[in-house]
Amino acid sequence: MTSESSVPSHRSASEGADAPPPPPPPPLPASGVQMPATPPSVWVTAPQPPVVATTPPLPMSPPAAPLHYESPQSNLQPPGVPRYGAILPPSTVRPSTDGGSGSGSSASGPSRAPVPDRRGLWAAVGAVVATALIAAGFGLAKIVENDSSPVADSASRTTVAAATTQASTTSTGSAPVAANASEPAAEVAVKVGPSVVLINNVQASSSGSGIVYDKTGVIFTNAHVVEGATTVDITFSNGRTERNVAVIARDVARDIALLRVAARDDLVPAVFAKTADVRVGQIAIAIGAPFGLDQSVTQGIVSAVGRIVPSFGNCGNDMIQTDAPINPGNSGGALVDKQGRLIGMNTSIRTSGATSTGSVGVGFAVPGDTIKADVDRMLKGEATDVAFLGVGQAAVESNGDGVLVGSVSANSPASTAGIRQGDVITTLNGDKVSTFADIRARIQTAKPGDVFEMKITRDGQSQTVKATLTKSPNCRS
Repeated sequence: MTSESSVPSHRSASEGADAPPPPPPPPLPASGVQMPATPPSVWVTAPQPPVVATTPPLPMSPPAAPLHYESPQSNLQPPGVPRYGAILPPSTVRPSTDGGSGSGSSASGPSRAPVPDRRGLWAAVGAVVATALIAAGFGLAKIVENDSSPVADSASRTTVAAATTQASTTSTGSAPVAANASEPAAEVAVKVGPSVVLINNVQASSSGSGIVYDKTGVIFTNAHVVEGATTVDITFSNGRTERNVAVIARDVARDIALLRVAARDDLVPAVFAKTADVRVGQIAIAIGAPFGLDQSVTQGIVSAVGRIVPSFGNCGNDMIQTDAPINPGNSGGALVDKQGRLIGMNTSIRTSGATSTGSVGVGFAVPGDTIKADVDRMLKGEATDVAFLGVGQAAVESNGDGVLVGSVSANSPASTAGIRQGDVITTLNGDKVSTFADIRARIQTAKPGDVFEMKITRDGQSQTVKATLTKSPNCRS
């Protein structure tokens, strides 16, 4: 965020009391157009002296040139070739690469000299393969960094640093805002704002957002926000800043990272909504720090659920789509319902081209259930490998009574369990499923080794099969 001061382009009549009277109006044009009886205000044309800002501007510039992908589309995506960009604000210094896309603005101290302003948007890229495999490698996507230096070795695997304490349970209490609030966005801003923080990635000289997970001091954000950093600076909604906050874990495939501050009673953890309850068309409110402007609030709706978009781990993440305006710097921020319950973490936007630098009404958020499952594993020091089933989507899913299997990967858990192309999956672990999004959501929160018991229908006959999930061969880990 830069500090800007403006010079008025005109002055009022009182300011020109001592100036000579304006010249008379020009003669009437031949066309007969009437000129105003009263001459227009006097415009200042002389150059104005520069106004010196009282505080130095905060530098902002792009960490990398925009990147794009051009590839065949998954049949879950809308027509055309979309461009996806991690929602990062401008930065001033390239970070070291660490398997994500840097983000962060500068809450840096006075010792850091200002850097000339170079505005722009870092856009991450991905390629979605046409074959949609239901594994979290389903709708494969990849985000790579486009700079002159090679990607660091650590970028080729998911890095998980064990936390120093046991996993904690995040807030599952009542909603922060009443269901019948007359101005839900205004109340959400007050109630949820303290749960959202500004993250300054000092090493990248860029900024993003984060969300308080629990009172022990755990904060989660996107992995690309803390790319290349071992510590970051965090500013809370009350203006309090903590410097050198440790990055304790990161899951590149799901684009989630954890930070830890000192435990405090005044920390306000986010209250999670159930992902299964998120409905297309419901109100969605985004809170974050676009362009370093912390505690910014925008409102829209949930545009779609179960949308497959690129991620850092060579796999497609199942995301919530929203038209709530989100921009560079919203990465890691909250997407909540009208009662202030977290439905997702804002992560990326679709961009219209190489010069696009802002919201076009198509943003994506990691679902809350995915966040909770992943955070709990990282806090326990468990692996965050992405699970794999190995069934592909059919062009027509089914008649509504199940999910039609379009393909089965060879030697996959589904193949081993006896699932065939043309089978219809009707239940998964006792719950009815009607779309591939239902199955993907289960896989995204599952672990390799988990067992899926599925009821399938084949040639009018019903049978039950069990598949033991394996590690996805498509996702980097």
